[in-house]
This record gives sequence, C-alpha cells and structure tokens, in this order.
Amino acid sequence: MVSGRHGILSTMWVISALIATPAVATASGFAPPVMYQAGSSPNSIALVDVNADGLSDFAVSNLLSDNVSILLGNGDGTFQTAVNYPAGIAPTSVINTCTTIPDPKDTVVLAVANSGSNTISILIDNGDGTFQPAVDYGVGTGMNPMSLTGFADFNGDGNCDLAVANAAGGTNNNGNIAILLGNGDGTYQPAINYDTLGSEPISITQGNYNGDSFLDLAVANFASNSVTIFLGDGKGGFAGSGDFQVEGTGPSSVSNFYNFFGPIALMTTNSGSNNVTLLYYDSGSIYHTTTFATGNVPAATALGVFAQKNQNLALAVANEGDNTVSVYPETRFRVSKPITFATCMSPKAVVATNLTRPFIEDLVLACSDGVGVMLNTGP
Repeated sequence: MVSGRHGILSTMWVISALIATPAVATASGFAPPVMYQAGSSPNSIALVDVNADGLSDFAVSNLLSDNVSILLGNGDGTFQTAVNYPAGIAPTSVINTCTTIPDPKDTVVLAVANSGSNTISILIDNGDGTFQPAVDYGVGTGMNPMSLTGFADFNGDGNCDLAVANAAGGTNNNGNIAILLGNGDGTYQPAINYDTLGSEPISITQGNYNGDSFLDLAVANFASNSVTIFLGDGKGGFAGSGDFQVEGTGPSSVSNFYNFFGPIALMTTNSGSNNVTLLYYDSGSIYHTTTFATGNVPAATALGVFAQKNQNLALAVANEGDNTVSVYPETRFRVSKPITFATCMSPKAVVATNLTRPFIEDLVLACSDGVGVMLNTGP
C-alpha cells in the first residue's frame, strides 16, 4: 500500500494513459515543416542566443559531416543560412553550457559529444555569432560519448560543469558517465568516471531527485532497458543509487517531466517498444511508473505551451520511425490523447520555443534531411 506523501502524489499526479493509434492531423495546430539545410545527418539541436540579440538561434550537431551548424534567427520564425564549425568525429549531441554561474556574461559555450573520437568539443563564441575553433577534451575511461548535460554546478564553486553518458568503456565495458568540472573560463578539468548500473548509457539529464539541494543525474541505459540514478554529494562526486526498469525497450532519451506541480518524474522515450515511460523517484526508489503509446521509434521529447488559450504545459514526442511528432495537449493532471503531425525525415531531436508569438511555442526538429521549423498555428 502506498501511504503518506507518496499516497498524496499518487492521488494527485496519476497519469491516465490513453493509448490509441492517432491519425496524422491535417487541421490546425502546427504548420508543415519549413526546411533549413545544416550539415550531413543532423541528430541533436540546442536553443541558444549566439549574438545576444534576444532572438532564438540554434546549434545542430551533424553526425556524418563531423561539424556543428549555427542557424541565426531573424525574429520572425525564419533563419539565416547555416554556418558550420568543425567538431570531432561523429558528433551525437550538442548542448548550450556556460562559463560561470550565475553570470554567463552573454558568452555562449557549446559542448559537443563526439562518439567516433571519444571526445567532447568545446566551442566558445566571439559575441558576434561566430565561434572560436573547437578545443577537445577526453572522456576518461569511457567510449562512444552519446549525450551531455550541463549549465550546472556540481561542486558548488560557481562554475559550469559537464556530465557525459558514454555508451561503452568503463570497468565491464557496459559504459559509464564522465564528469568534467569547469574552471569558469570555458576550460575543463580531466574527466572523472563512474560506472553505470545498467548497460549502454546513451542519454543523461540532471535534477534534484532526493531533495538534498545537490544536483543528481539520471542515465538511460539502452541495452538494459533501465535508468540509473546517480546522487550527487555537492562536491562534484556521484554514487549510483539504483537501476530501474523503464517498462519498455531501448530507452533512447531521458528527461525531466514537468506538470502543474513542477518536476515529478523522469521520462524516457522507448524506441524499441514505441512508448514513453514516466518514473516517479523518491527516497531511493521508484514508487510509481506509467507508460503511454507514441508513434514509431520515439527518439526525443520537448515540453512547451502549445495552446495560448489555456497556457497548459504540453508534451511533444519526435517519432523517428514514421516521420511524425505526437503532441499531447494536456499534462497538467494527465497525459491526454495525442494529435500527430507529419514532420521532416527521421526526426531525432525536438525543441519547443516561441519564434513568432509570445506565450505560445513552436517546434524545431533535427531531421536526417535538415532542420525543420514547424510554426504553431493554433489559437
């Protein structure tokens, strides 16, 4: 029996899974994607403001051309021609990190995970929309770095640090995570590694999962169909506290799920079983999970406000296998039946941001044929 605070949470935050096979929507909601060329095989996308003009720009990692594309926004939902910057071999993930916390001084620092060269590339902008040449860092005993999380201070020194999910390497070659502590000037200390409790970690996110005010990490393990929780000690160290099944197969991403009450769960997209799992973690264990259907081969998620009339937070899931995005309009108390929209080819990443109207967000996707911008056409 669930009692106490968990009982309250279970009563208030139970997610109703309405599993259905949705038809592709042709009515209002999101316009068909407008395509912008990047490098070859875009697979990750990060929201940035490169030139400090207050407009949304994007950084895109390109798996097959070994570079990062920068698309500057015009403020009307359109973007300038991409400018490419070399990274390492087979970059799989790009994030926007920073130089210091809480004062980034308008400096954009990009971190790129290079799965083919076992490195992290750091690109620092010049303040005018251009970037300095990449500086590479190793990932310690890990191999095949797949995912990054940053804009976080793991050891309390006020500097931004990085955490990396390495799909291979480590003690048993099951993969591990690498922690790179920042020096505050865009440079990083050598990686410190921690073995995953699962196998083949390919996605990582951060949050305060045990309520002690220190940042923790969650890692999706693709081969073991699990999520490993690493609890932070506030000094830059981490310890694996448990490995939990996702009630699906092939978890390809993990992120924090937010609703009306704040972050309450971890969310995984399960590419092998075509579903999303919410895992409710507290006091060292998962006390509730729920799963709901998506499109074919879900790859990534984004949370955003997609309806101006109610301002409710909604969920978008990019489905790589059927070239769609599933939008679940209501996540305040439950996950509602999705509306599905056609996208560009094989969407691997999705970001929600307002490009043309305040208080309502559009979708930007990294697809195999370029970057697709889907403007919100809803009321």
